[in-house]
Amino acid sequence: MDKKTKRIIIFVLLAVALVIGFRQLNLQSVSDYKKEQTKVAKDLQLTPVQTSSATEEHSEKAAPSSKDPDQKTSGKDQKKTAKESSKKESKKDSKEHSNKNSSKHTNNYTNKKSNKDNKGYTNKNAKKQTRVDQKKDSSKGKHRKNTSQKNTSSKQEKEDEKEDEKKLIQCTISIICPVLADDPSAMQEAYRNYIPGDGVLLETSTVTIKEGSSVFDLLKAVCQAKDIRLDAEYSSLYSGSYVRGIGHLYERRAGDMSGWLYKVNGVIPQKGASSYKLKDNDNVVWGYTINGRGM
Repeated sequence: MDKKTKRIIIFVLLAVALVIGFRQLNLQSVSDYKKEQTKVAKDLQLTPVQTSSATEEHSEKAAPSSKDPDQKTSGKDQKKTAKESSKKESKKDSKEHSNKNSSKHTNNYTNKKSNKDNKGYTNKNAKKQTRVDQKKDSSKGKHRKNTSQKNTSSKQEKEDEKEDEKKLIQCTISIICPVLADDPSAMQEAYRNYIPGDGVLLETSTVTIKEGSSVFDLLKAVCQAKDIRLDAEYSSLYSGSYVRGIGHLYERRAGDMSGWLYKVNGVIPQKGASSYKLKDNDNVVWGYTINGRGM
C-alpha cells in the first residue's frame, strides 16, 4: 500500500470513531441544562425539609427510646418485685395451705387413730365381756348339762333297775361227776385228786339272772361266784362257747368220748350251751360223761 491509501484509511477510521463517540455522548441544549439545574435545585430544597422532618420523626421516635430504658428497667424491676412478692405470697399461701392440710391430716389421723383405739378398746372390752358372759353361760350350760345328765342318768338307772327287776329270772344249777366218783381209775392219774368224794362239784344252787341269758351264761356266772375253774373256747360247730373243763376235770382224760354234758329240766338239748336260752325256773345240771351219752 502507498501512503495515501493508508492516510485515507486512518482518516475514515477516525471519522467513524468520532461519530460513535458523539453518539455515545449525551449532548443537551442550554434550555435542557437549565431545566435540569432548576430541578436539581428544587430537589436540593426539598431534601433538607424532608431530612428535618425525618430527623424530627427520628428524634420523636428516639425520644421515647431515650426515656424508655429507665422506664423499661423500672417496669422490669417492678414486674420482678411484683413477681417475687406474688411468689412469696403464693409460697406463704401454699405453706399456710400445706400447714392447714397437714394439721387437718394430723387431726384427722389422730381422730381416726383415737377412734380406732377407742373402737379397739371398746371391742376388746366387749369381747372380754362376751367371753366372760360366754364362760358364765357355758358354765351354767355345763352345770345344767351335768345336772340334766345326772338326772337323766339317775332316771335311766332307776328305769334300768326297774326293767332289770322285771326281766330277771331265777334258775337252778348243779355240777356233778358221779361216774368218776364211782370209778376214779377211769380218770388219768394226774387229775384224780380233783375228783370230789361224793362226785358233786356244786350242789344245786338258785341263781338270779337276766331274761334271755344262755346256759353258758349261767354256768359262767356261778363259776365266778363259787370260784370254780372254768375252761371254755369258741367253737364254730356249736356257734358259741364250748366247755373243755370244769374244776380241773377236762375232756378226754377218761377216754376219747369223755367230757361235759348239760341237761335242762332232765333233757340233753341238741345244741350248744351258748345257743340255749333259759326260762324262769329252769333246772340246769352239768355232768361229766365217759361214753358221751349219760352222766
